Amino acid sequence: MAQLVDSSCFHHGVHEVLRGARPRNPAALREADRIAECTVDNLKTLMGADDADEAVLRDPAAGDESSHEAPGTWGNSPVPDDVRKAFKGLKPLVVANRGFPENRKWNERGMYGCMQALFLFVAHHVKRGLAGSDLRRQARLILPYAEVDANPWHADDERQPDLGLTIRWLGDDVSCVRDKADYADAFAILEAKGERESSARGRDSTLGPATKDAFVQLLDYTRHLYSNQVDRRYAWGLTQCRAEARACFMSNDCIFATHAMDLRSEDGRREFVRLIVDWSICEYPRLGLDPTIQWLEELGCWQVEVFDTHNASSGTGGGDEGGDTASYYFAETLARANHLLGSHTRCFLATQVRSACNVKDDPTFNPQTVIKDTWALTE
Repeated sequence: MAQLVDSSCFHHGVHEVLRGARPRNPAALREADRIAECTVDNLKTLMGADDADEAVLRDPAAGDESSHEAPGTWGNSPVPDDVRKAFKGLKPLVVANRGFPENRKWNERGMYGCMQALFLFVAHHVKRGLAGSDLRRQARLILPYAEVDANPWHADDERQPDLGLTIRWLGDDVSCVRDKADYADAFAILEAKGERESSARGRDSTLGPATKDAFVQLLDYTRHLYSNQVDRRYAWGLTQCRAEARACFMSNDCIFATHAMDLRSEDGRREFVRLIVDWSICEYPRLGLDPTIQWLEELGCWQVEVFDTHNASSGTGGGDEGGDTASYYFAETLARANHLLGSHTRCFLATQVRSACNVKDDPTFNPQTVIKDTWALTE
């Protein structure tokens, strides 16, 4: 990792990284486990079926462990064709000798399509599984962008990440998000390598050169998320070396990566699928986003909750006990967090006056207060 960060800041083979995405709410955790297990079971069923169109699948919306008596149905409805299409798209990745050679470099563009299909397969299960749940309003879909290996919107260089992921509401269609990735909208970046690396096996083994290259590129691309997302506190990312995927948790003072999750093993698929489902159901801050900064679509500006220094100085609130906050509104960022590691400072030009309409159409919107959003390295 010397090209981008001090190697002492980078740690791999850290299984606990996956816990960072687990929902804290007990009901959400139970739903995440149920939907993940259903997804893994259906994937296993389809992999072992002679004819995927006749496979008997579990209904993600069902609360029990039973399968349907009639093949090809979810509840009283047929299994969507898009679910089977997604499986056919991801099958070469999870089944050996079905599209990728074992003794040669894999076609990376073919890998992108398989990963897109895998994310869609999981998203179908999440959407169906939460259709009647009280959690559906807070849940989300993790979807891939349609264009791969393309220079994203809002990039400040010509680099081309392999695959971008973004967040959409549960009521949106389960499909690749049209267009190329947008750093202002992306949730995470996935960087893939097709080289074979026998040294990259196991939970604590040394990373192979291709996997190292994938991490270096991932860290470089993730810098753009900090630069373009004012509510970004930390970031997630993924690398993939052939059928082995790793999740990466990137804070401003340290970077942790998981062991290899082998998508051709049932345990590896379970871990990876559970991660995607956890991202879909977990609490908002666990995605790496600051809940005190929110985009107001109808006003076309951001709202930020700021510690009320006036009340703090007068002894009426604040301090380490929480205290009062004041709402400010801004549409302009004066300084961005333009790097991955280290102390960060963002500056916003804001006002406490909430507009009655979109700020572009409000002549009274006159922000004159500079707000500094700063966080330092942990000692």
